[in-house]
Amino acid sequence: MKRWGILVAALCFFAGMARAQAVINENLETATLYVDVVNGNDNNPGTQALPFKTIGKSVGVAEANNQTGIGTHVYVNPGLYRENIDLQATEKDTLLPETYEAVTPGTVLISGADPYTNWTQYSQNSSIYSTPWTYNFGLCPALTGNAPPQTDIVLRREMAFVNGAQMEQVLSLGQMLEGTFYVDDSGQQPYLWPPEGTNLSGADVELADRGQLWAITNKNGVVLRGLTFEYSADCKSDGAVELNFGHPSQNIEFDTDNFLWNNATGLHVFMATDYTIENVVADRNGAVGMEMFDTIGGLVQNTTADFNNWRGGEGSFFIWGEGGINPYGLINGTFNNINTDWNFSTGIHWDTNNENTTGTNINSRSNFYHGILLERNDGPMNFTNLNLCYNSSAGLTADGGQTTSAGLTLRDSENVTVTDSVMYDNGNAQANVIGEAGGIPILNWQTGQIFTVYTKNITSTDNVFESGGAIQNTLRDSYLNGSDWELFISTLDSQKNTWWNGSTNTPFVLPVPVPGTATDFSGWQTESGQDSSSTFMQPSQNYTAQCTVTPDMPDLWPMMNTAGLVLDPSGQAVSVYTYEPLDGFDTTLNLTMDGITEIPGASATLTPTTIPNGSGSSTFSLSTTTAVPPGTYQVTVLANGGSTTRALSTFLVIPQTSLRFSPSMTLNFGTITVGQKSAPQVLTIANFGTKSVTNLAIGTAPAGFSYTKTCGSTLAAGKSCTVTITFAPSGGSSYDSPLTITDSDPTSPQTVTLAGQGNPVA
Repeated sequence: MKRWGILVAALCFFAGMARAQAVINENLETATLYVDVVNGNDNNPGTQALPFKTIGKSVGVAEANNQTGIGTHVYVNPGLYRENIDLQATEKDTLLPETYEAVTPGTVLISGADPYTNWTQYSQNSSIYSTPWTYNFGLCPALTGNAPPQTDIVLRREMAFVNGAQMEQVLSLGQMLEGTFYVDDSGQQPYLWPPEGTNLSGADVELADRGQLWAITNKNGVVLRGLTFEYSADCKSDGAVELNFGHPSQNIEFDTDNFLWNNATGLHVFMATDYTIENVVADRNGAVGMEMFDTIGGLVQNTTADFNNWRGGEGSFFIWGEGGINPYGLINGTFNNINTDWNFSTGIHWDTNNENTTGTNINSRSNFYHGILLERNDGPMNFTNLNLCYNSSAGLTADGGQTTSAGLTLRDSENVTVTDSVMYDNGNAQANVIGEAGGIPILNWQTGQIFTVYTKNITSTDNVFESGGAIQNTLRDSYLNGSDWELFISTLDSQKNTWWNGSTNTPFVLPVPVPGTATDFSGWQTESGQDSSSTFMQPSQNYTAQCTVTPDMPDLWPMMNTAGLVLDPSGQAVSVYTYEPLDGFDTTLNLTMDGITEIPGASATLTPTTIPNGSGSSTFSLSTTTAVPPGTYQVTVLANGGSTTRALSTFLVIPQTSLRFSPSMTLNFGTITVGQKSAPQVLTIANFGTKSVTNLAIGTAPAGFSYTKTCGSTLAAGKSCTVTITFAPSGGSSYDSPLTITDSDPTSPQTVTLAGQGNPVA
């Protein structure tokens, strides 16, 4: 057998032992090399007095040493290294280690950007400049499978920085405002609108045009220490640093490294065994700070992954493995002392077939979506001292109307234990249980076995679940009913917890007796048979201090309350855009729209178009005529305040339909005294198509409402019918219920919301 085959067999054996972290003896590194980008030369011998100029040169020499049985320690002097490094094993490799270390941690910058000069004014706008550009990247490949659709901005890879400040990428010259840039692919021309007062002749302008800064493939015993990786122009599924490919990659350590401002993922660990990530910062990456895929034995500790998924945030792409840290298929993983804050998605998303996972002292705060999401895992997974606060800032309804985000969310995950943890003031719920009826099949990547996972065998002990408002459920489960609910409850062990919501007595939302049932603590105890040793009372400790984390610089978050826009049966689409200033950002925002004129027969409004102090909301309302062609369109709302511009793009779906409902899909009858009847409201259903709509049926009127109709079971082309609805409340409460209409149209069923308030008799 060749030496390569022996090496692979040995590594597979050690993988089975699963040491759960890298074990590297750097004392075996008997050769020393130096690199200095300023004073070095690649024709030098690589000594401290005569260093190499490039890291790539030192890699070549270290690899040659390795193949002759010599371990090498490379010291890299401070400087900016514009390189792409490929460290790849060969058949001649030995098990001797290699270390690449910054002489001064944080001062070695390995960059995917290049400086650009010779900027000339654009003839149509003196604030815009352009420069020669030899690239034509176009759009990156979209993620496939069940991934949500991705707008064009999510599939771009270019980045621009002026004096270290990131410029917002837009998709046309017409979208350009101060603080933006645009790349014209066909003309191979970048355009830049720098901050007011910038002298481009003396400014540091960098454009990211190179991806994957460092690849480590099939290596054993490599340390990267004190290095900073920035401005990698990778596509969405790639990483600035890639550890791959296959489980011969073993014993790799990342120590005190930084992964900052990369377009996609900062660190991507793919099919590796026994690796350590410690004292690492993975901040402000366009997709994920760190991602592990089908790995064995990972130790992650004393690590931060904040402010990630800004690229996804520009295109309403929040829910497909984006955010701070994403372990996927990690076997024997350990996470200690982790911060994942202010990510424009989920803090940590353990996704699919994670086994034997432990997590201790994890802070996940102020993330846009979940604090921690456990999805499709077989476990066991054991967590202690979690601190999950202020997550779910926008109440995102990305899953088709269900509000799923929370501090801690379980989706078809088994054998999960959470102890001594705090879930505090998260936007939708402190704990959320979601899933699919009958469980979800997953693949065990090690064995090839397909099996089904459920939400079951959950243990919660000595935890605090404290809500900060009436709309914040303490526990929410609107998904798992029937046998799934029985399986969840019958295997649940929940004791010695503190539950609290000072704004409502019914903060537990359950799927029984009907989905969405709100109940009090006693009702939860009765339905679940759990928490007999728990309390419903305000905790004595105030968690504000430990939950509050200040952003590292002034910034602006644009958010939508939906992940996309879908035209409703009345020909309207509505979404609320909310702007959240961070760390002292205090500038009036001016809002504009783009993409509406490309939709024939559509009109839209933004109300208001000015937001003082950068904090507030605006309602986007779009109306169409029946002449609008069905299809998917991209719509962008831009917010500009001084040198800061934020563009938020989303898809508008115009469904194939022959029906139009008017005046709207919500009828509000106001306040009516009990015993009286409202004035009638008329819902008109019109068929503007060329064929008859059949099987037309109006559902049963919800409690408090009644109707008469002129509609039969068939509505001919060009015809209309009416449903006349009245409201007669029987009690002094709010009424908010659906009236469902079914038919042969592709948009069936249609739902009309009937709302009113009953006023009790004095």
